[in-house]
Amino acid sequence: MRKEDAHGANVTRCEACGTAVPGYDVVNYGSIAAGYRQLCCQCFNSEVASAQGLEHFENCRFDQVVMTDCAGEAHEFHFRTRLLGSMVAVDAFEVKRGDPVPKTDLASVRVADRRLERLMRG
Repeated sequence: MRKEDAHGANVTRCEACGTAVPGYDVVNYGSIAAGYRQLCCQCFNSEVASAQGLEHFENCRFDQVVMTDCAGEAHEFHFRTRLLGSMVAVDAFEVKRGDPVPKTDLASVRVADRRLERLMRG
């Protein structure tokens, strides 16, 4: 079920754990035969790990990062991890006013790429 939080961002309640999470942190998981559920990424990863028999899968969560550009504007980056069979995908994206910045905003994507590259180097 989608709602808006106090800041106007779309939030969805995870059908497994009941936690209200931003819309960009939701996966529609299931099948035509069994039906679909809206799960937060943490519950999605747990479901996939269980289905794959990965008993010792560690479901990690990354904190958001806020960086300031040379013009003094703050950029907030979020991370999302998803277990996809035998590999883990990590997405990094900028969030403005509660929503991900569209990838069509190439200037923001380039800034995000450079900043995240520096962050990963340490």
